[in-house]
Amino acid sequence: MEKIITLCIMVTMASGVLMPPLGFLSVLGVLILFIIWDQTNGILRNIVLNKQLVIFLIFMFISVFFSNLKYSSIAFFIILILEILYYSMVIYYISKKGVNSLFNALNYIAIIASSYGIYQFISGKLQVNKHWTGYSESLSSICRVYSTLYNPNVFAAYLVISICFIICWIITMDKSHLKNVSLILCSISLIFTYSRGAFVSLLAALIIVYLIKRDNRLIIYGVLMIMFFVIFNNGTAYERIDIANINKDSSSLYRLEIWRTSFRIFMDNPIFGNGIGTLWYSISNMSSRLWGVIYHAHNLLLHFAAETGVLGLISFLWIFENLTTTSYKAVKNTEDSIVKFVALSTIGSCTAIMVHGLIDATVVLPTLSLILMNYYGLSCYALGILKLNTLNT
Repeated sequence: MEKIITLCIMVTMASGVLMPPLGFLSVLGVLILFIIWDQTNGILRNIVLNKQLVIFLIFMFISVFFSNLKYSSIAFFIILILEILYYSMVIYYISKKGVNSLFNALNYIAIIASSYGIYQFISGKLQVNKHWTGYSESLSSICRVYSTLYNPNVFAAYLVISICFIICWIITMDKSHLKNVSLILCSISLIFTYSRGAFVSLLAALIIVYLIKRDNRLIIYGVLMIMFFVIFNNGTAYERIDIANINKDSSSLYRLEIWRTSFRIFMDNPIFGNGIGTLWYSISNMSSRLWGVIYHAHNLLLHFAAETGVLGLISFLWIFENLTTTSYKAVKNTEDSIVKFVALSTIGSCTAIMVHGLIDATVVLPTLSLILMNYYGLSCYALGILKLNTLNT
């Protein structure tokens, strides 16, 4: 039974990255196995012990009642439930197989996803949506890779989180050749996404991790990434970060209108929000200058504020605060190399998510949020957050 369940969780892990829609179906399948073998108590227990996550879930549930688009909110809340159930499944997997096994699996998946992204760039087999590149002639000509995640910015955010964990493994654990290969492939793919926000978020993460660890390899890696990002493809990447192009880059101007509209939505419902999973409809419906489906507020904090109000925003920030403070204490107080690796990785990835969240909110998209549950479960288990919450209650 245990072998079958852990194998199915690994399949879910892979499909969540390589075939995202199948990932949620796989979660349902694994849940059925837990029910058949009467293991649901363990799954629910992992969730209940995480009080920050429980409070967050409660406020998401409340937002459904105050939603201006009830059916959409119900659908997104069901997706959230599946993601949280998967988080608990990840913890179950680690309890049986260990941190090393989970991270090695995630590393193999990152190699596959980044390799496919590089293949997309070389082959030119890209169905590029103009919303991803901007409408100017120069910027829309860029071939931005997205691998299996449909969107270059989502793929870039995934790569940054993966890189944070890979590079922290290298500087705290060992010099595994496979981790080095994964780092190189993920870094190349990140450059090919031309995601300005993701790239800046990686640099911010490297700076924070360096201030804690003081490993010069972080500086060398950061300098190399800046150099290649700017000069690659005859300066094409530089066009994406050149401030002179901001008035020609519709993605920048488009964001300003999205932010204004999202703030108006928040001010209309400041306590409970507009409802989880409603901005895809409400943003373009409220603004005459916006069109099409806009999936998120392009600002992480503004997105939670608009959809779930102040209560939802505070509960989300509490999760991040708990993760980062626990991680920092672990770095300072533990000699366990595994815990130190996870703690540094968590600090770096949380920094990256928040910095990238200033101009994007890709982590709220189901394609990425399910993937994030792997790393959140890894962090909660290795850092003993569940145990700490038990002791504090």
